Amino acid sequence: MSILVAKMFEADMSEFQFVFSKDACVKTCIYFAVMYIAVMFFNTISISRYKLINLLNANKKNEKVKIKNPFVCIIVFLGAVTLLRICILESNRRCK
Repeated sequence: MSILVAKMFEADMSEFQFVFSKDACVKTCIYFAVMYIAVMFFNTISISRYKLINLLNANKKNEKVKIKNPFVCIIVFLGAVTLLRICILESNRRCK
């Protein structure tokens, strides 16, 4: 992953070192477990409010995704890509 990002930003990787922090790994696992348990708890509460028949028939109900205006979505996407490219070019210019 870092190689891909380095090539994207044309960074110098000659002095790259991989560092692994055990403390950060432990904290990440603990925080993930806390979030997982919290989400599991709240989902249990929200699912318990539904009737069993509604849960069994839920896959038969279709939900249509509607894009409000595809033209606007395309324009926003192209604008975001353009701004990202400008930022990359400015970053490269400042590094030189």
